[in-house]
Amino acid sequence: MRARSATKRVVLYSSPVLDRLREQLSHLADTLRIPPIVLAGIFIAVFGSLPVILIAVIALNNTQPQVIILVATPTPGGLPTAGVQVQPLGGAPTVGPSPTAPANPFDVGGTIAIALRRNGHTNLWGLTPGKSGLIRLTAGPWDDRDPAWSPDGKRLAFASRREGNWNLYVLEMDSGNVTRITNDGGFEANPSWSPDGAFITYEGYANDNFDIYLVSAKGDAAPIRVTRDPANDFAPTWAPNGRSIVFVSYRNKKTTPDLFLYNLDEPDEKKAVVQLTDLNNVSVDEPIWSKDGKMILFSDADSPLNLVYTIQVGPGIARPIEAAQGHRPVWTPDGTGIATAFNQNDREFVAAAALGAWGNSAPVAVPVDGRIEGLAWTQAPLPPLKGSIAQAGSVSDAPLWVEKSAKNSTEPFYNFVNVNDLRAPYSAFSDRVDESFAGLRFRVIAESGWDFLQTLDNASIKLNVPAAPGLPFENWNKAARAFDFSQAVVNNNFAYVVREPAGTRTYWRVWVRARAQTEGTLGEPLKRIPWDFQARFSGNPIAYDNGGAPLAKVPSGYFVDFTTLAEDYGWARVPSTDTWKTFFPGVQYWHFENRGGLTWAQAMREVHPANAFATATPFVTPTFTPTITNTPTITLTPSNTPTATDTPTMTPTITLTPTNTPTRTPTFTPTITRTPTLIPTRLGLPTITLTPSITPTRTNTVPPTETPPPTEEPSATPTP
Repeated sequence: MRARSATKRVVLYSSPVLDRLREQLSHLADTLRIPPIVLAGIFIAVFGSLPVILIAVIALNNTQPQVIILVATPTPGGLPTAGVQVQPLGGAPTVGPSPTAPANPFDVGGTIAIALRRNGHTNLWGLTPGKSGLIRLTAGPWDDRDPAWSPDGKRLAFASRREGNWNLYVLEMDSGNVTRITNDGGFEANPSWSPDGAFITYEGYANDNFDIYLVSAKGDAAPIRVTRDPANDFAPTWAPNGRSIVFVSYRNKKTTPDLFLYNLDEPDEKKAVVQLTDLNNVSVDEPIWSKDGKMILFSDADSPLNLVYTIQVGPGIARPIEAAQGHRPVWTPDGTGIATAFNQNDREFVAAAALGAWGNSAPVAVPVDGRIEGLAWTQAPLPPLKGSIAQAGSVSDAPLWVEKSAKNSTEPFYNFVNVNDLRAPYSAFSDRVDESFAGLRFRVIAESGWDFLQTLDNASIKLNVPAAPGLPFENWNKAARAFDFSQAVVNNNFAYVVREPAGTRTYWRVWVRARAQTEGTLGEPLKRIPWDFQARFSGNPIAYDNGGAPLAKVPSGYFVDFTTLAEDYGWARVPSTDTWKTFFPGVQYWHFENRGGLTWAQAMREVHPANAFATATPFVTPTFTPTITNTPTITLTPSNTPTATDTPTMTPTITLTPTNTPTRTPTFTPTITRTPTLIPTRLGLPTITLTPSITPTRTNTVPPTETPPPTEEPSATPTP
């Protein structure tokens, strides 16, 4: 039986009684002018009890409450996919840090700040464990994200584009006042507070490069640039000791980033930076220090299971330990647990469990409506709502679009709507989704500065167009509820796609290049390296077998997350087929669907009569493929038939007898096209199937080494 990970907790308590006792004993030691440890010895000699020893040591050494967690190395086999225990919002939690991890991590209390995307924009919301509902903290037709609590929980830093480009702001929780603390053209995001609350470190993008910066939390001084390496440095997190910053960087010269530590006491950057991880198959992101400064929590952006890891901070390269699942990981305020944004069955949760418990039991989860794009958890309770926070609670977001459709009384129940300025083989959509497509198209124009969706490879397609081999017969383009954007924009670097594995499936996130600009008012910089499908033709067998390879580096410039915008308007991406690595049409990064909760048959019935598609052939009739055989023996029969007589005669028959060596022999040789197999292979040489593409023709095949032809000799064949 597999041994379970052991967790030990050593707790030193603190209470008002002990605090008062400590003050009195310290005062007595000063009055008697003796060292505190001597006074402790007197107490032990007089009373001689263990409780007095503990009280004396705690009181006289001014020990602060802390929780030390020693976690055993998990057993091999990896972290299983966790389920969730849905935690209803209600019931009074046990507020305050616990000496041991509570059974329900949300019993720790405090306030969770959530960057939540709803109705096409991301705003900040507050969740109080144990109370029903979310409290809206910011509102507006812009994006607020990357929340970070100050050490005392009274201020909330975040990134926002409310004034055009991405800058940093601080929200005062007691008053609701919002202060802008950076004012630079470009991109600033991912704030993290210094332990004293005086400064904020963040990632800044300038001159086509990410670097780490510091700025006063009051916004009363110019930012200070910390790193100057030509590689991208981003996602900083300030250490609890205040003297170091951990960040993510590509200065490892790989296609996946690692963690690095910057020592603020060392003025020379080359000496100040130390690499903490060296991981080949993990794309490190979203690091955050533990409360005691001994561990760092981070996510893997490329993990199919959304794995979250911890490392022990120390000399040398650290070995990561699987700790949780999800994204946007944070520590619980008491440091005993981990919370993440967790997606299950296309629904978002804030999930939490004790450190070391994710692999053994399901986390407790609170469902939320929307897409979580950031988490932060403080021990401080949410104060009475004032100022902009009180105003945000009364804001109601307007719908992004309104679908106007007229239903017919007979089949088909809805019409096709032609889009006049759309360039596509058949530029029409169902009357049920044409406004959502128009809304998405104009939103992308506003966000990127150009009409990305003006040219499509496909909008609707005719019923008589056969399904492509290897793709589903239930084609949503035929239901006029799908589109395929032009692959030419990716081939010409006007857009990039980033691979996102999820379980056993592969998805793609599409980033559209924004109009050239330096002020950062359109889009945001990329942090992850996109996928290069052209690498299949580079001659590298591994790239061919993998369906491509990552680009050498992150492209510079600003980009718009088209996949997220499409989801805002009801258009969902689809996963690649299982054979996408060897069958390019199965990649499907260009394909988006608006199913509207319908089955394919229901969607088809909306725009087609039932008899128009009920008898459609569900697959393309396969073409006969002749079998390639060895060289046949050809017998030549004379055209003149001898006259039959009573006496048997010898009729000469010329036979070509093949030899064991290559000979000049007439053969049937088909014209062959080399086609990759549809079976994905392991890393190594690609597997090729020779598939005839046309009907074989009679040709003469001459081997490289020619040998004399066989001697034609008549063989006596008796004819009756």
